[in-house]
Amino acid sequence: MSEQTVSEQQIPFEAQRLEELQAENERLRQQLEALQAADQDRHQREQRLQEQEKANHRLRQELADKALKEAVRTAAEDVGIEPDLAMLQAHRFQCSVGEDGLVRIEPNPTETFLKLSKTDPVFRRNNKAVAEGRKHRAAIDGAAAVDAADAVDLIGFLDRNPTRRYEFIQKHGKGKFFELLRTAKRKGYRRSAP
Repeated sequence: MSEQTVSEQQIPFEAQRLEELQAENERLRQQLEALQAADQDRHQREQRLQEQEKANHRLRQELADKALKEAVRTAAEDVGIEPDLAMLQAHRFQCSVGEDGLVRIEPNPTETFLKLSKTDPVFRRNNKAVAEGRKHRAAIDGAAAVDAADAVDLIGFLDRNPTRRYEFIQKHGKGKFFELLRTAKRKGYRRSAP
């Protein structure tokens, strides 16, 4: 019983151990594959998240840029300055898109351009209202220009600007003013209520 029994006893023990190790290795392999798959899924999710965050940032920036340009253009029209001149001032404004998707522009472009059109010589020269005033001022200054000016426009301007009306009457006389007024009324001018 000595050698044969020991070797017969070893074979079943080794076979059993082999089966146990194979089963354990298979379980370990499955756990490892599951962890690797989860890690790969996590990595893919992180990568997709980063891509979406970049796309979101790019779209927000693009929206902010377009919104700022439109706001500056609209403000320039409202105030009566050249859009190209206004666009050169875009650096004065901060535009952001909030989490709610709303665009915020600080400071207000219209208010800024109104202030600049009153204080900045470049804006005053390019302000359409100031340019119109200069045109009418030229008409007030020259008798030939008064005759060439559109009577409705000039009387409308003088009605809105009492100081200019006074200057006109001082320079050209009451007769010329009333002649201009009659001509404007014939062309359909109606004085607006103050």
